[in-house]
Amino acid sequence: MTIVISQIGFRSLPNNLIIGGIEVWINEISKRIHSDHIKFHVYPRSKYTETEADRTYVKEFPVGGIWTKNLETISSSLIATLQSIKSTDIVHYHGNLAALWSFIPKAFGKKVVVTLHGRDWERAKWGRLMKVVHRLSLVIAMNFADRIISVSENTSNLLSVKSRRKVDFIPNAPTHFPRARYTKTIPQCGPLNVCFLGRFVPEKRIEDLIFACSDNQDFELVIVGSAPYMDTYFEMLETIGKASNVKFLPPVFGEDKRAILSSSDCLVIPSDVEGMSLILLEAANLGIPTIASDIPENRWIMEKLTDNPDLYLFEIGNIEDLRAKLYYLKKHSCCQSWNTEIEKLLNWDKVAAKYKHIYEGVCK
Repeated sequence: MTIVISQIGFRSLPNNLIIGGIEVWINEISKRIHSDHIKFHVYPRSKYTETEADRTYVKEFPVGGIWTKNLETISSSLIATLQSIKSTDIVHYHGNLAALWSFIPKAFGKKVVVTLHGRDWERAKWGRLMKVVHRLSLVIAMNFADRIISVSENTSNLLSVKSRRKVDFIPNAPTHFPRARYTKTIPQCGPLNVCFLGRFVPEKRIEDLIFACSDNQDFELVIVGSAPYMDTYFEMLETIGKASNVKFLPPVFGEDKRAILSSSDCLVIPSDVEGMSLILLEAANLGIPTIASDIPENRWIMEKLTDNPDLYLFEIGNIEDLRAKLYYLKKHSCCQSWNTEIEKLLNWDKVAAKYKHIYEGVCK
């Protein structure tokens, strides 16, 4: 029996305009699981898909949508859902907002899987109405999905208790993991090269990092990323960044991302909401120390990476604590060392095997 799985709720696949955690997930999982009896249909958003790449492990069906911050995911996921109904056995939604429509495939006798890549209903970029819609979509997903998975252990535990149903925990993984311990020597002379990579959205709290490095010749800050539908927030960052000579760069991917990370002395992740930060793992691959906010998702990773996680975690929103961690890193030439045994826990082969088991299980 051939199982056709539709992937819905992402922007594009690698080598196109946007590459985020969900896009990496779909690329890594589908190329490992696809076979003669498991086929993947993916529904990227046409706005972000420049050309159709030669991918033998997926069949792409670009969909349109209403290209606004509030309606992009809702509209494109509805179109993808309706297009997928006739040809799919499993509809796999990524993110609770895409799963707003999960009752539709269930009405047609299809199986539904939902992966939560973060607590999107808590993100600061959403207004009051959209937060209500997000929570409604979560309720619908919890009631109609055959299986629900979270990339965060904390979110998995919280939702399992609240909903009284099992929410599986399957963490993501870095694309490549080193085979040995790496360290980066931080020069004590000259400024500390500090880097942020990611989307420019309020929940990333990039302003905290700018303020921590402001008016200080001991730090040179580079902020890399883009601000989809967040022009006002980006203008605010530019305004406060000018006074501190912050350098803003457009988003980078692949080897360009590696080059940016490799040229940095440390990466900072000041977010108040994360699912599982792939950039943190990618930095660890390159031996780049990371300082991150002390939210459960970041702490979970840090405790796997290092024996001294508190050296690299700061109280969320506490600019003085963040600055103190940066100074400690510079003064003591700290370098993150981590247990390479984490590769046994976080690798895409293991993640793919778990999802294959889920797909086959819901179809029995």
